[in-house]
Amino acid sequence: MSDEKIQREIQCIYSGFAMSARDFNDFVFRDLKLPLSKKKTTKLNIFVYDGWQRGLPKDSKARAPVLRVFFGRKDNKIVIVHILFVTIVVRYQSPDQLDQNGPYRDLWYPNETDLAHLEEFRKFVEPLGGRIDVDKLEFTAKKDKGWILV
Repeated sequence: MSDEKIQREIQCIYSGFAMSARDFNDFVFRDLKLPLSKKKTTKLNIFVYDGWQRGLPKDSKARAPVLRVFFGRKDNKIVIVHILFVTIVVRYQSPDQLDQNGPYRDLWYPNETDLAHLEEFRKFVEPLGGRIDVDKLEFTAKKDKGWILV
């Protein structure tokens, strides 16, 4: 039997703190003070944040959440609607998981662990001169494609 793993696409539920594209741009540029190009586009800022997060030392990496980007339509164009700071990912198994008041409502509302992740991130960026405006965050869950090794 082979030890090789196969990567395949699955549906997942991503829970975490969502931020609008505009607020994310402000966060990266003004609050985190990460270097940007003159265009300051949301896509570029996502790459800048992602590169920054991935480049952190291993012991710091868990303190800065990974991003998940969600798109929507505006004026017949596909645009970035939300940027999600992910706190939990679970495999999608049933439409019940999408019911905010159903048996999986813990995916839709922050629990102590989610709030602890947010506080840890806040404490991490503060000494860097950054500031997380929690009023610009909304906890949510989104269904999207993901990858798993099987």
